[in-house]
Amino acid sequence: MLRLILITIVLAILGVLGWSFAQKIIKQEVVVRPVIIDTAQSVVLGTVTVKADYSTEIRSGEGGRLLEVLIEEGQEVLEGDVVAKIDTRDLILELDARQIDLELAQNRLKVGNPKRFEVEVCQEKLEEAERLFGLGIRSERQVNAAKRELLQAKEDLELSELNGQTEIKRLENAISVMKRRLDKMTIRSSIDGIINEVLVEKGDLITPGTAAASIISKKRIVMAEISEERFSGLRFGQKAKVRFLSLGGNLFDAEVIKIFPSSDPETQRYSIELSVEIPQEQLVPGLTGEVTIIVGHRNDAKIIPTRALMGTNVFVYVNGRLEFREVNYGFRDLTRTEITEGLEEGELVVVEELERFRNGDRAKIVERKRLLGDR
Repeated sequence: MLRLILITIVLAILGVLGWSFAQKIIKQEVVVRPVIIDTAQSVVLGTVTVKADYSTEIRSGEGGRLLEVLIEEGQEVLEGDVVAKIDTRDLILELDARQIDLELAQNRLKVGNPKRFEVEVCQEKLEEAERLFGLGIRSERQVNAAKRELLQAKEDLELSELNGQTEIKRLENAISVMKRRLDKMTIRSSIDGIINEVLVEKGDLITPGTAAASIISKKRIVMAEISEERFSGLRFGQKAKVRFLSLGGNLFDAEVIKIFPSSDPETQRYSIELSVEIPQEQLVPGLTGEVTIIVGHRNDAKIIPTRALMGTNVFVYVNGRLEFREVNYGFRDLTRTEITEGLEEGELVVVEELERFRNGDRAKIVERKRLLGDR
């Protein structure tokens, strides 16, 4: 047993010595970039999320049974497009009846009010009473009674004509309301957008105000969240770079267009809106990414790719070996970092698979394309 333990220890020691010897002999393949002189930028970093400009629900203005549902989830619609239809047959029958009533009322008005004959009769009675009064056959009381009778007949005629005109207006208004209800029974999209969810089915009995579908606008906005300590440096019009996680490593130019003054009470982060130079069809709600907002710059600075950093250290390629060197840096963004101490222009720093290397490793350069550095 003791012999087996000793053999195991010896083999382990030989393995470590062999690995160390191999590391001194074998040259590690490295990808490097030179330290360049360029403009360093002071930036504010944040996270971005793509959102629909707004979302809403398409609601029915009337109740009834659904005859048709003409949309499906993900369908693009325009403002005014028909999304569903309610059974209108009962309302159409009621509308037809009111239109018949209106025609009858209008015809009665054209023919004339029969009460006008009563006025004519009363007028003739008054004239006869006055004639007979002049002959001494009728008394003044009888003449006055004839006058009152004529006055009452005229008032009755005026009231009857007013009632006829009122009935016509009432029927016209009722017909207008029914036509409006009839129009509301065709449910239409209130905005241009994309159907997010269909909430009803053919045959459903719905009430006024029932949501038939939810819809999101086609316009997209890009919102960024910024930490409280960096928020004060933001201004309208500042330039930015945005990288969306699902769109690869592409950087898109952007600009700060809105700054919201209050923070989220839970995260204590502030929100801003960005205008991003990217086709709208690529902005899918829920898409996330990173933003670098440029708030200052410094000319003639020493610049390396940000991915070359391991904390505050870099691997420097010097005469075929790697030197793990501590550096001080200033301005830093997603892709580039300003070095204030520890490196000189033209020195080569490793930019890929940093965790594979150790101080003093032998190395050979296998790729050195972008001599002006990564941007």
